[in-house]
Amino acid sequence: MFPCRASSDASNQRSRMVDAMHALMASNINAESAPVKISLPVVVAAATSAVVVVVAAATTVVVVVVVVVVVVVVVVVVVVIVVVVAAAVFLVGQSFMSI
Repeated sequence: MFPCRASSDASNQRSRMVDAMHALMASNINAESAPVKISLPVVVAAATSAVVVVVAAATTVVVVVVVVVVVVVVVVVVVVIVVVVAAAVFLVGQSFMSI
């Protein structure tokens, strides 16, 4: 291939790329200036998605709160049982020591 032919091909390719870029920019400008028409199914779908997200977030928060409360109650019950058993062992030991 001759050098002048290669530079001609590169120039043609560059000009095609520039033309394509200009066409793309023009279509974007036209698309941005055109009025946006939103159909009712799109609005309903968006609202439904928003409601699903809010319900899922609220459900997650409720589940986390319930799990935390259950864990705290179990820990308190275990601590109370340990304290009662320790007190009973101590009192039984004291009663044997006094005999």
